[in-house]
Amino acid sequence: LDLGDILLREYKADVDNPGRDALYAKAVSCYERAAEYCKVPGKESERNEILRRMAEMYADANNYDKALEMVAKSRESAALPADRWAFRMIEGECLRRDKKPYEAAAVFGSIVDECGDNALWAEALVDKGQTLLDAATDENLLKAYLSKDGKELLPPSALAKQELEKERRAVLSSAAADFERTLTKASVLDKATAKAKIGLLKVCIAKGDMSSAYEMVNNIRTSAMPMRNKAESLILLAQFHEKQGDYKNAIKILETCAQEYPLSSTFVPVSLSLYDYYKKSDQWEKAFDIAERLISSGVDNATTKKIIDDFDPGKSEMLDMMRTNGDRDKYIARLQAMLEKVKDSKPELWKTCQHQANLIITTIFFISEKYPQAEKAIAGSLEAPMLPAANGDQLLYLDLECALRSGEPAATVLVRAKRYMAAYPSGKHYQTALAAMLDAYYELGLYDSALDISKRMYM
Repeated sequence: LDLGDILLREYKADVDNPGRDALYAKAVSCYERAAEYCKVPGKESERNEILRRMAEMYADANNYDKALEMVAKSRESAALPADRWAFRMIEGECLRRDKKPYEAAAVFGSIVDECGDNALWAEALVDKGQTLLDAATDENLLKAYLSKDGKELLPPSALAKQELEKERRAVLSSAAADFERTLTKASVLDKATAKAKIGLLKVCIAKGDMSSAYEMVNNIRTSAMPMRNKAESLILLAQFHEKQGDYKNAIKILETCAQEYPLSSTFVPVSLSLYDYYKKSDQWEKAFDIAERLISSGVDNATTKKIIDDFDPGKSEMLDMMRTNGDRDKYIARLQAMLEKVKDSKPELWKTCQHQANLIITTIFFISEKYPQAEKAIAGSLEAPMLPAANGDQLLYLDLECALRSGEPAATVLVRAKRYMAAYPSGKHYQTALAAMLDAYYELGLYDSALDISKRMYM
C-alpha cells in the first residue's frame, strides 16, 4: 500500500514525463495486491481504505467506470459509517464529472437527507448545488438532467427554447438555494463555505447580474476565506467582463488579483488570463512580459508550447511588436533567453519544438534587418537533425532574401537561389528564386543564361 502511494505521488508530480503511465500501472498493481491480501475476515476496514484510494485514483484519471466499480466492491463487506459516506461522496463526484447530473444530484441529495454530520451535510449539499449549477450552465447537461427528471422536451422551436430557458432558471434557482442553505450551517472556515460563496458568484454570472456579482466578490474578498478563493472570485469576475467584450475592466481586475494574491496556486491561471487579454487588446509588450514570467517560472509543457506558438511567424503580432519597438535588441535578447530556458529545463519538449524555435529567432533577426545574425542563425538551423521540409524551405528562402536585402554580390545571390531551387523544386518560393537568378545573371553579364531563366519563368 505504501509503495502504491509513493508511485502515485511520483506519477502526479512528474506530469511531463512520457514514461509516467508505467508509474500509474505499477501503483494500480500495488493497490490491487494490497486489496487482495485484505480480503479476509477482520481486514474489512483496511480493504475499504484501499478501495477508497483506488476509487479516488481512478476518478482523478477520469476513469469513472473503474472508480464506481471500487465503490460497488466496498458494499461487499461491513464498513464504518464514515467510510460509507466517503464512498457515496466519491460516487456522486464521479457521476457529476461523468456528465450525469440527475444521478449525481440524487446521490448528493440522499447524503444530505441521511447523514447526521454537519460538515458532511454541508459538503454534500454544496456539491449538489454545484451539480445543478453545471446543468444550468450547459445546455446538453440541462437536457440530460430534465429528461431524467421526467420533463418532456419539446421539438426544437422558439417555444421549446423559451421552455428550456424557464427550466434553466428553475434549476439555477435550486442551485442558489442549496448554496445559501449550506451557509446556514457550515463553519466560516469550512471548504463548503468557500465553495458555496463561489457557487453563488457563478449563479450571479449565469444570470448576467453584474451588480450582484460585484457584491458577491466584495463579500468574498472581505471574508476569512482562503486567498486562493478570493483570487478565484476575481478571475471569475474578469471572465464575466470578457464575455461582454470588456477587456479593459477584465485586465484591470486581473492586475489587481495578481498584485493582491501573488500565490503559486493562482499565479498560472491569473497570468494566462492576463496574457490572453493583453493579446486580444493588442498590448503586445505586456503580453511579452507575462510570457517571459511564465517561462521563467517553469510552467508545464502545454503552457510553454502555447507561448512558443505565439512567437511563431504569422501566428500573432508578437514578432512585429519586437521589430518596431525602440528596445528591439533587448527584446531579442530576452526572447533568446526564454528559449534557452526551455532548452535547458525541458529537454523532452525542446526535441519537439527546437526547429520552430530556431525559425522564430531567425525570423526576428531577419525582419529586424539584422542580416548577418540571421544568416548565422540559418546556418545553425540547417545543421539541426531531422529538419522538417517546411522549415528548410523557409530557412533557405530567408537565406536568399538576406543576400538580396543586404546587397551581397550577384554571385552569392546566384548560389543561394540555386541552392533553394535544388532543395525545393516545388517550393512555395520557387518563383522568387527564379527571379533572383534572372537578376543575378543579368548583373553578371550572362545574358544567355538570363534568357533561359526568362523562358522558364514564362513557362
